[in-house]
Formats: sequence, C-alpha cells, structure tokens
Amino acid sequence: MRLYKYVGMGALKAILRTSTLGFSKPHLLNDPFDGPNSPDVPDYGVFGSITAQIKNLAWSDNTAICSLTRTMKNALMWAHYGDSHKGAAIEIDAAACGFFDPATNLVPAHLGSVVYVQEPDMDQYVTRPSRATTVGRETEFRLDRYEMLQRMFLTKPLCWAYEEEVRVVKGIHDLSKAGESLSGRFEVVQAGGRDLHALHIPAQAIKGVYLGIRAEPAEIRSIRDLVPAERLFQCFRQRGSFDIGSKPLPPPSPKSRYRITIKAAD
Repeated sequence: MRLYKYVGMGALKAILRTSTLGFSKPHLLNDPFDGPNSPDVPDYGVFGSITAQIKNLAWSDNTAICSLTRTMKNALMWAHYGDSHKGAAIEIDAAACGFFDPATNLVPAHLGSVVYVQEPDMDQYVTRPSRATTVGRETEFRLDRYEMLQRMFLTKPLCWAYEEEVRVVKGIHDLSKAGESLSGRFEVVQAGGRDLHALHIPAQAIKGVYLGIRAEPAEIRSIRDLVPAERLFQCFRQRGSFDIGSKPLPPPSPKSRYRITIKAAD
C-alpha cells in the first residue's frame, strides 16, 4: 500500500536525513473540530457529558496521528500542504513502515480511511468491545472497538473530503524518556511551535520523492544528495489540463569545460 505525505522543503530534508515520519497529538492538529468526540455516557446522568470530555482529553493526550493521503496528484493538497507547489510529496510504503501491524498501531493504515460527514454521530456505539477498554492506555488494534476508534479518530467534516486522507494512529502513553514505546521508537521534536512525535521508519520505506512544480532550483540541488536518483521525480503541469504529471528528475547539467571570454572593443 503506497501512501503520500505532502511537506515543505524543510520538513522533507528533516525526514530524509533522520528517516522519521511525524505524528501529532489530536489536539495539536490544525482543525479544532478534528479530535476525539465520544458520545455522552448515559450511566452518569448529568455528568455524562463531562465524563465524555474527560475521556476525549485522555485519548487526545495519549495518542498520535500520522495523516497521509492516497494520491500525489491533488492540486489542493499541493497548495495547502506542499508549500504552494514549492515543496514535495513523499511516497511511503505503509507495509515497510509496519503500519499494518495490529500489535503496534491503534488504527492500522489499511483500516485508517477517513470518513467525511456533515454532522458527527453522537449516538451510543452499536458495537460493544468484548472486553474493557482502558481509556488512553491502549496501543493495539482490536476489531471489536473499531466503531469507537473510527468515530474518535477517523471522522472529519465534509469540507475536508478532497484530502482523501488515510490515518495511522498510535498509542504513546508508555513513551519513555529514551523515546521507546510499544508503538515504535519516537523522537519528540519542535515543528511550527508544537511538539511532533517523529517515528523512526526504515529508509527503504520511502519509495519516491516528488518535487513540486515550483520547487526552487537551489532546493532541488540540496535534495539530490539525500535521495537515490531513481527515486527522485519532478512534477509538472500537464499541457491543456489541470492535471499534475511527474517524470524522473534529469541529472544535473555538467559544468562547461570551456570558458568564454568576451573582450571589450578598443
């Protein structure tokens, strides 16, 4: 399963140099409506809503989300997340990253397709877990609580449907000071004024880097040493359409062996 991550050039260089992929806590995402949204708990009466909010906070503070997409040809995604077509789209092999493993992913990639709705479903869950769920303390996927996970982490407002988003959700409550967790090995870094949990992934999981239509020549030169030539592509606008195409990035032009001197006239 190949998925894509749109990034600016600065983030691209960091990802390539460290072989990491960023995960964000839900409450640090850019949309305030994007986060755990549990239904009220009827058994608690007037405190049902408060209990639900406490659960939401626990899940939000102990989980991290990696937002990916199914295509690298989305012009809106390039404009919004690819630095106005000056950044890049990274092609990622989800299996090589371990994103299908139910033991290390609260929501694995193959079950992480986002559902876009006009209004969130606040009714009680139809399915019930076969055993109790410890709020904010889970790291593995269980099919019997998929409805709950889908409503909390995979439901977004309809206006975001253009993103074709696929999410990987990891539990990070057990993250040690050394960055070790049952969900993987992380490094907490600062990005855009917020904490980002950078998950270490195999270097070979990055299958391609697609440079934006407006990528600066100087930035392209700085990327060449970080990516094998066969994995580096340049995007372009298809003539006569609004489609985005891509082609292997040609090798740099050799420096001229000759120096041309223009002598001023006497």
